[in-house]
Amino acid sequence: MKPELGTCTVLPDTATYICFLCGDHPIQATHRHRSYTTLSGVSGFQTHRFDLESRGAMSGVTVRLPPWGLSAFLGDAVGAVAEIRVDCRDLFAPAAVRELEDHLFRLKSPKARAQCVENFLLARLRHPRVDELARAACLALARTSGALPIRKLAHDLDLGERTLVRRFQNAIGTTPKKYARVLRLRDAVYLHNKFSSWTEIAYAAGYCDQSHLIRECQDLFGASPEALFPIPRGGDTDKSGEPDRSVSSRLVIAR
Repeated sequence: MKPELGTCTVLPDTATYICFLCGDHPIQATHRHRSYTTLSGVSGFQTHRFDLESRGAMSGVTVRLPPWGLSAFLGDAVGAVAEIRVDCRDLFAPAAVRELEDHLFRLKSPKARAQCVENFLLARLRHPRVDELARAACLALARTSGALPIRKLAHDLDLGERTLVRRFQNAIGTTPKKYARVLRLRDAVYLHNKFSSWTEIAYAAGYCDQSHLIRECQDLFGASPEALFPIPRGGDTDKSGEPDRSVSSRLVIAR
């Protein structure tokens, strides 16, 4: 995480996060109509944006995990940290978290800080074995940008639809349908510098029309797609499909 946080918006991208901070300024996270104040925190699967704010300088290490990553620490309780930000002291021993934060504060090298956090987390793995079917479901949905019907997904994995939903929810913290919804929108906005209009992007991403895409973006990301990711004008598009990182240094969406 950057030393000077100020304000930052984190958009849903299917990943889960563990963030260890050092310093005396907590982060206030606003998620829809709720606010959370934490230092080090955990964010499970999110379907809506998080707005983060800190009143002073802050540094630390943020670990971005795959969608199934938190299950290694929480087992099938990952749903308890979905759609919220939870203080790390509620998941790990408070004294151990405070000791880690103090240690990170003293370390100056980013590599040393990252190694310190890695050692802390590896020592606290409770369920190192991933549910391979849930992982396979995530990867199958990702390959189609969320367009694969859930019934077809269950059939391909040789599971009943209810069994798929139950196992997916236990491992990821959400349903396959909600997961696919975030995937589709995330991948759609990554096309913003590859097409000349949001209408083209909407059809390319499988939405009924531009209005459908706008409604989804306003619901999940809290703003219209053009407000978040302005399309380059004058035909100056980037055919690589990579996101334009210059759009906003305070807007975070990963892939």
